Amino acid sequence: IKNHLAYRLGQIAVTNSKTIGGYFRLPFNLIKEYKQYNQEQKNYQMIIKLNPTLALPKLQDYNDYQEAVKIKKYFSYRLGEAIIQAN
Repeated sequence: IKNHLAYRLGQIAVTNSKTIGGYFRLPFNLIKEYKQYNQEQKNYQMIIKLNPTLALPKLQDYNDYQEAVKIKKYFSYRLGEAIIQAN
């Protein structure tokens, strides 16, 4: 769940909001993370096409699913979702 785009963007927003310089770098860091996430997703899809057995299971199938549900309630995750929806 910590690899979801929402969590990653929210984490960057929280981290960069601690300093004035961070506020100025925030848009650039968000764009950089978004591009990196998209590249990772393209690579993942290519790997899955070559070898479908490497596909990650659904979130509900993990043993620590309840922990993932808790993480989705974190401020950083919700902030990341808001950033995505605002775009």
